[in-house]
Amino acid sequence: MPDPHIESEALADQRVIDLLRSHVAGDVLGDAGSRGEYARDASPYRQMPMAVVRPRHRDAVVALLQIASEHRLPLIPRAAGTSLAGQCVGSGIVVDMGAYQQRIIEFDPVSRRIKVEPGIVRDALNRHLASHRLQFAPDPSTTDRCQVGGMIGNNAWGLHAVSSGTTREHVQALELVLADGTIMNAAAVDAAGLGVVRSRDDREGRLYDAVIEPIDRHAAAIRSGYPSMRGIASNSGYALDALLRGQPWHVQGACFNLARLICGSEGTLAIVTAATLGLVEIPVAVRVCCLHFAGVTHALHTVPAILETGPAALELLDRAILRAAETHADHRGSSFWLRGDPGAVLLVEYAGASPDELEVRIRHLLRMHAPRTATVVGAGDIERVWALRRAALKMLMQAEGGLRAFTGIEDAAVPVDELADYYSEVQALLAARGLAHYAYGPVGMGSLHVRPEAGKGREYAPAEFESLLDSVAAIAVRHGGSFSCKHGDGRMRGKYLEAVLGSESLAAMRQVKTAFDPTGILNPGKILDCPPLTGDLLLQAPR
Repeated sequence: MPDPHIESEALADQRVIDLLRSHVAGDVLGDAGSRGEYARDASPYRQMPMAVVRPRHRDAVVALLQIASEHRLPLIPRAAGTSLAGQCVGSGIVVDMGAYQQRIIEFDPVSRRIKVEPGIVRDALNRHLASHRLQFAPDPSTTDRCQVGGMIGNNAWGLHAVSSGTTREHVQALELVLADGTIMNAAAVDAAGLGVVRSRDDREGRLYDAVIEPIDRHAAAIRSGYPSMRGIASNSGYALDALLRGQPWHVQGACFNLARLICGSEGTLAIVTAATLGLVEIPVAVRVCCLHFAGVTHALHTVPAILETGPAALELLDRAILRAAETHADHRGSSFWLRGDPGAVLLVEYAGASPDELEVRIRHLLRMHAPRTATVVGAGDIERVWALRRAALKMLMQAEGGLRAFTGIEDAAVPVDELADYYSEVQALLAARGLAHYAYGPVGMGSLHVRPEAGKGREYAPAEFESLLDSVAAIAVRHGGSFSCKHGDGRMRGKYLEAVLGSESLAAMRQVKTAFDPTGILNPGKILDCPPLTGDLLLQAPR
C-alpha cells in the first residue's frame, strides 16, 4: 500500500507549486527530473528540493518572498551552483536567480561603475568591458560560469586577491529583497545619514539599528575573534568585522554599507536582485615568473619574502597537480613553461605600467630566491598558465558517482609565515591516515588547498570524513587561522564557527540573522544552525 504520509507530503508540495505558479512570473518546476538537477552543487552534498523557481524579474522575487514569508516556505537562493560547501543544497524551494536575470542595467565607464542583474556570468561581464580596458576584478577559478550573484553570496575571490581583494571590496551597492518581500537598497551611508536612518520607525530603520547594536555590544570580541582582524583571509560567518572597521566605530573609516555584510552571507539574509560594482583598469604590462622548487615546504618558506615584492598573484601547484595536467586531455601542453619534474612551483605574477618595470622586479625576485629553475612567461601566453591553475579543481573532480579528491579541509588560511608549519602538520595527519593528497592554491593569501585523494574503490564513512575535518580545523585554529577563507561555510563548516570566531561573535551573528530573517526562511541550515555535517553526503570513491 502507498505510504499515506508520503502521499500527503506530495499533495502539500503540489499545492505550494500551484500557489507559486499563480503568483510568481517565471518558471515553477516540480517534476522529479528538474528537481534532481538542482539537488546538488559542487559540494559532496545531495538533497532533493521541494520545487525550483526561476523568477523572471525583481517583482517576481518580491511575490515569491511574500508567499514564502506568509507560508513559512524555506528558500534556497542559487546562482551557478559552483559552491563547495553545500550552500545551494536543501529540501526547500531552490530559487535560480541566473536563468533570466542577466542584464546590464547601467554602465558608466568614466566613473568605472556598472549595475547588473545577479545572473550575469563574470566572464561575460568582462567581455563587455574589455573594449573600455576595464574589468570586474575578482576572478575565481570558475570565472567562465560563476555568476555575480553567487560571487556576492560567497564573497568570492580568485587568483588576484592578493592585489585586488575580494568581491566585497568591489561591490558599491546592492538592491535587496528582504525575507518579507520588502525592497531595500544597501549602499554607503555616512555618519549623519546613519543617524537619520536609525531614527526611522520602519523596516529599514529597525534593521540598521538591529545590525549596529550587536556589533556595538560585542565589538571587543569581534576584534579579537575574527581572523581577518589579524590580517588573515577569512569568509567565516557574517562580515561583522568588515563593518566594524568603518563608521560609526571609526570616524575616518569607510561609510557604513550593509552591502559589505551581504557579501559572504550565502543567501541567508536577503536575495540580491541588482548589484552596482566598481571596476578597475586592465593592466598595461603583465609577466608571470614560474619558480621551481624541490618540494612544497621549500616553496612555502619563500612566500613571505615574495609578498614583499608586491605581486599581483601568487599561487602554488604541487607535483601531483602538475603530473595530473600532463595526462589530462584538456590540458596537455598547458605546462609548456615547466622544466623537469619539480616538487612544487610558485606562479608569481607582476603587473605594471611597462615591461621594463616588470623586468626589474623579476630580476630582483630571482636574485632573492635563486630557485632551482625559473621561467618567465610573457603576455601572450599568461592566460595558458592561469588556465592550468584554474583547471586544478576541475581535474580533481570526478563525474557523478564519486570524487577523485575530496573537498572539505582545503579552505583553511593561516599567517603566511606559518604556512610551512601548517602544511607539515596536515601532511603528517593525512599520512597517518594513509591518504595521499594534492596541494595547490592561493598561498599569497595564506591558504593552501590540500585535497585528500580518494583511493579507487574505497568507501569513506561519514564519521571518518567528519573526523578529518575536525582535526584540520583544530590545526588551523591552533595557528590562529580560519577554516573558511574562500569557499564559505555552507552546511559543511558552520560547525566550526564558534571555535574560529568565539561564542560572543556567534551570538552577534545570530542577532543579525534574526533581524534580517525573523522566520528563518532564507537558506536555513547554512552558516548558522546547520544540520549534521555528515547528513546527505555522497562520499563514494570511484571504482
